[in-house]
Amino acid sequence: MVDGQQRLTTLSILLRSCFDSIQFHEKGEEIHNEARVKLRSVLFYKLKELSNEYLIKIRHSQVDENVYSSVINGEVDREKIRMSSETKKHESSSSNIEQCYEFFMRNFERNPDHAEKIWNLLLNENNKILVKIDLGSDENEQAIFDTVNTAGVRLTSADTIKNALFQKAIENTENRENVIKFYKRTWEATFANDDETIRYWAAQQSLGRLMRDRLEILLHSVALIERFYDPTSHRISDLPELYKSFIETMDNPTLYSFIHNVCRYAELFKKFFGNDDSTASYSFNQDFRRALHILDVCDVSTFHAYILKILNDYHVADETVLPVEFINEVRNIERYVLRHVVCGASLKNFNKDCSDLIAGNFTTKEMLANKLDESISDSIVQHSLKEMKTNRITNLILFWIELKRRIKDSKHEHDLKFNFSLEHVMPKKWIEHWPLSSPVVTNVETGEVIDNDILGTEVRNAAVLEIGNAILLKSTLNSSLRNFNFETKIRGDGKKLGIKHYASSLTLSSEIIDAFEEGKQWDEVSIRNRTIRLSNEFLNIW
Repeated sequence: MVDGQQRLTTLSILLRSCFDSIQFHEKGEEIHNEARVKLRSVLFYKLKELSNEYLIKIRHSQVDENVYSSVINGEVDREKIRMSSETKKHESSSSNIEQCYEFFMRNFERNPDHAEKIWNLLLNENNKILVKIDLGSDENEQAIFDTVNTAGVRLTSADTIKNALFQKAIENTENRENVIKFYKRTWEATFANDDETIRYWAAQQSLGRLMRDRLEILLHSVALIERFYDPTSHRISDLPELYKSFIETMDNPTLYSFIHNVCRYAELFKKFFGNDDSTASYSFNQDFRRALHILDVCDVSTFHAYILKILNDYHVADETVLPVEFINEVRNIERYVLRHVVCGASLKNFNKDCSDLIAGNFTTKEMLANKLDESISDSIVQHSLKEMKTNRITNLILFWIELKRRIKDSKHEHDLKFNFSLEHVMPKKWIEHWPLSSPVVTNVETGEVIDNDILGTEVRNAAVLEIGNAILLKSTLNSSLRNFNFETKIRGDGKKLGIKHYASSLTLSSEIIDAFEEGKQWDEVSIRNRTIRLSNEFLNIW
């Protein structure tokens, strides 16, 4: 079935809950038996006409099969159902199928007459509530689905590709059961083994300028690695047809080997990519984790295909033993991406860059060198760090510079969690508490005081955005303090805590606190001097 699984499942559960809710004791045993026969005819079938065994018509995947069967067979224990809306964060809720059944049952308990009304509506042959579309083997199910799909929910390429792979396997053999067993051992075990696995692969990530689920990103990566996807001429929506063309002449041993490869790449993907753990700690010397974290925060998954390829090529099993060659490759990608993001350079060629890397047209070192003299040069990086308009990237850079400083610092822990808030010491709304006369606005190039208010305002507005004006805090500064003068922001106002409380454990922030304690003011010159220091540290790392 290409589409409609969820709707048929929901309707069948609704019909079962109607049957379980109707007050048949008031209507008599005869009507109860007639309803039971009707329910069986709609939801069940028999392999043999004279058999006593009734089988459920809808056959779910391994993950949902048992729980769905218990609901449809009327064997579910409602007392054990835990609704997600009624469970605490650390508690697990019941499956969606059980919650769906419980939802209907509770509604019918509040409105007993609704069960009978809906039963009659569902079973009234004059009510046409489903449309069945049969497709021939030569028809493109993706295109037809998109044409008739007015609800706006996209049939993912992953669904179509999975169907194409195993339909091809079935066509290649007379033993359909062996294909189904192979499917359960490989695809289902990899992508649908349990609810957590299903949620992981269904989670959305960006792929270029589009949002795609992780399974689709993986399949796009595999197509790039196997080199039947060309980013210069193909689109993501072409993936199903490209996969069909790629496997068209395969026999089952070749096809099975390819599916094994997809599953192996999936294991690597799941092990290293997209594990959104807010409690995770990072240290600077964890090169691979650092690179993946930077790509993740920069919202760049375009190089996942090449990283997957070299993970496989270098036989990387975990992060504890990583070949130097692999680390160098990943470091180059990290530098390439972060410099692009900081400099505001276009990311649209990343797909082609990744494809060229896979094809061996150039190395990561050559890719980086080709751009270092152009749009991501040191001078452009230095200029861009004076105009940091994206707090997320500023936070990221300061976080990793902080960790770099801690390598040789015995006073501080070498591990940190990425959970800091960003604060501008001189606030964006500076006019009330940071007037042009206190501190005076200074031309950072000449050291001269700027008396012109219009020019002074421009200079101060620009200084606020420099990376030298940004610090990390363990917690967000109270909004009532955010725009206050330097002293109040550092010390607090007696009721609310200031920067000194939230940032003293960080080397990047304590240097600003130290400047205050030494009686120094925070002005354009102070900001620029710190920007220069941080820029040098950035270039030393990246």
